[in-house]
Amino acid sequence: MRRAMQRARASGVWTRVTPRVYLAAPCRPTERQRLWAAVLHCGPTACLAGRSALFAEGWRGTLQWPLQVITSESTRVHRRPAWIQVHRSRLQIPQQVSGIPRVNATLAVVQAGGWARTPREAMFVVLSSLQQEVTKPKRLRQELLGRPQAARRALLLELVDEYSSGVSSLNEHEFAQICRKARIAPADSPVPAQGLQGKGQVHRCRIPGPRRPNHHGRDRRNAAPRPRELD
Repeated sequence: MRRAMQRARASGVWTRVTPRVYLAAPCRPTERQRLWAAVLHCGPTACLAGRSALFAEGWRGTLQWPLQVITSESTRVHRRPAWIQVHRSRLQIPQQVSGIPRVNATLAVVQAGGWARTPREAMFVVLSSLQQEVTKPKRLRQELLGRPQAARRALLLELVDEYSSGVSSLNEHEFAQICRKARIAPADSPVPAQGLQGKGQVHRCRIPGPRRPNHHGRDRRNAAPRPRELD
């Protein structure tokens, strides 16, 4: 069988994707075919993880390289291409039952947030996954609470809470942070508005005004009560 595969590849009928996986077509593999090849190359216990699993789930983000694959701790992956990154787990890996083998969507969000290159990238992955309904805030919060060692756990929990209170984008998250640092209470909800660039949302905040002095120049809140004449 191996010789037949090598002959098919030499004749240009098949394309080698990895040293262990061949594409039965004389063309470059697509992104989805590379996802399949990454899992097949890493063995029967392997499945996609993190951002790669989200992409296979239907998340509308960019596919990032290297592809993320998780497998059992005892599995050894030989002759691994540089575009495949392998993670190992001692625990049983929960997988989706259809399509490319991958971890469930909620765990994929936790992994993608923890493995992201920067905190800002982690925030983008989590908020966009919630916005696209890849997972639900309640499920994501439960998954994080059940994984005390998860990377960036505190940040991800904060994002889930903010999303539940109405924050659904990076700009809104940064606006909320600015309000907290300045000790300003943000508005309860964004207000629809018509601007120069078309329809959008305006986020208001409640800024405490200056103290209004009375006619004697003193602060009204600290002014002594006026005496009254009794009849």
